Amino acid sequence: MLVDEIRIKITAGHGGAGKYAPIKGLRTAHIAGDGGRGGDVYATATSDLSALNQYVGIREVKAGDGARGGDNDATGKSGTNLYLTVPVGSSINDIEFDTLGVEKLICKGGLGGKGGNFRAQSGLPGESIDAQIILKLIAKYGFIGLPNAGKSSLLNALTNSNAVVGAYPFTTLEPNLGVLDGQII
Repeated sequence: MLVDEIRIKITAGHGGAGKYAPIKGLRTAHIAGDGGRGGDVYATATSDLSALNQYVGIREVKAGDGARGGDNDATGKSGTNLYLTVPVGSSINDIEFDTLGVEKLICKGGLGGKGGNFRAQSGLPGESIDAQIILKLIAKYGFIGLPNAGKSSLLNALTNSNAVVGAYPFTTLEPNLGVLDGQII
């Protein structure tokens, strides 16, 4: 089944909290570290026209959160980035994906909080969007004809696609796509 539209919540990682390390005695000071940065969310265009199928049934995707700051001025570990793939010709809200392999930032992760000996800050939340991913296909050519006329067989022969072929009427119930000399048919 070709999925051409998905609604999903995309959230970047929350920044980690800074560490609070009170000064213990006059001889020793514990220096508290800052929290790690939240992970970013990126999307890349792929030539796989069925790439949106992987998001069916998923309501939300989220990058990793940043870790809390550590002792001795140790900054917390940054959250893991999340990489999404969408078919070429798609758009996520107003961001267009017309070129294969180009990576675009969708949501930026939150900053980590500052650590301190007197007080520490909590991290900031990452960006979040309610995304509508739409695959915009404009086919150059289409095959129309009677049942069992050989439309799927012709598509398979011309484009090396894998449309199901059967010796009974209405084998093809959904559109099949193929690429011929860089043109979608």
